[in-house]
Amino acid sequence: MRREVILQTPHIVTRDSPYLNGSNEIANYRFKLNPDAIGPRGIPTGNLGKPDGVSHALSAFGLLTLAPGLSDIRIVDCEFEGPWRHLTDIPDSGPGHAMNIKGIQMQYNTGIHIEGCDFRYIPKESIYFHACQRIDLEWLWSRSCSHLVRAHWPGPRNRFIRMNHLHASDGWQTSSDWRKDLFASQYEPLRNIGGNVVVGYLADSEIRNLTTSGEVKSALKLVCPIRVRVSDMHSSQLNMQGTMYFNHTKDPKNGNGRIGAYNHVDFDESLGWHADDNEFADCVFRPLQNAWMDAPKRPTFQLSYHHTNLRFRNCVVYAPAPGHYPVAVNDGVDADIRDSLFIVPHPDEMASIQSVGRYKSPGSRESSLNADFAEANRFRRAA
Repeated sequence: MRREVILQTPHIVTRDSPYLNGSNEIANYRFKLNPDAIGPRGIPTGNLGKPDGVSHALSAFGLLTLAPGLSDIRIVDCEFEGPWRHLTDIPDSGPGHAMNIKGIQMQYNTGIHIEGCDFRYIPKESIYFHACQRIDLEWLWSRSCSHLVRAHWPGPRNRFIRMNHLHASDGWQTSSDWRKDLFASQYEPLRNIGGNVVVGYLADSEIRNLTTSGEVKSALKLVCPIRVRVSDMHSSQLNMQGTMYFNHTKDPKNGNGRIGAYNHVDFDESLGWHADDNEFADCVFRPLQNAWMDAPKRPTFQLSYHHTNLRFRNCVVYAPAPGHYPVAVNDGVDADIRDSLFIVPHPDEMASIQSVGRYKSPGSRESSLNADFAEANRFRRAA
């Protein structure tokens, strides 16, 4: 039996948290937020373990926010639930207010294990973290949350992250920026299905058994990944962005598309500035698996902005609607795809299967697929 806790404000977890047991576990709780008593939002975490010299610190927006620097904690068999069932019920939308509420929030933490947890009606991410290492996420479910996991970028890289058996359904995006027709729910007025289930700025990490259902955009977007292995993922589409952002200044001298101090001073480039040595194996990508209005018009693989040594092995790739590419690689993407099955309208026309090139912007770079792409994979006509 889970013990129910009605939170009046987001709770900052420290070593003396009332929810931690003698084994450094938070186990078998059901955390809910009282919508009438959340008081001032965004409780500052202050210097609770924040490393010296770090410029970026978060306010506590998680139902549970781990104090910066806290390590070796387990959160198991817990439920996290927001109080609102409709986006229009959320009382305010400005910065620092209720629609920023997350499930679990972490920064500068190590050795955190989260297992067997369920997240429902969380306005933002079920789990948010940055500058973390040795994080294990296993057997997690989310419904009506904007993302299941968002591993963001401020500070040192997120490294040694392991995700296994994650499932999300029916995304729920509250930000006004997303209130556009292509993200509108087909089934529930005034709901937006939100972004990708997992968004990760990761290095030396592994993702396995990631699945989606219902109204979601896609399972995964990786940005500037280094040595990330993904396997047994079943979802609609894949987004891979090799650098943080393209050269928005449109001036080639500003890095030729490379990120750097002129863009984000807090991003850790110590492992490299673009995606390198990443692999996908035994995955199934089917655009119509999820009810996203724009899915038939988007590439199944959208790979962009500088990748080296990117590999796909033994995957099944369905084409989107006729006239749209299953594989689109643009701007400095070097990918090797083999031993995979492509289910496409025109299996004999490579031009209908792949779009390989460069964006028409200053500093843009050519892309390439393995020269034996046609021989190294199988192609079957879509029914």
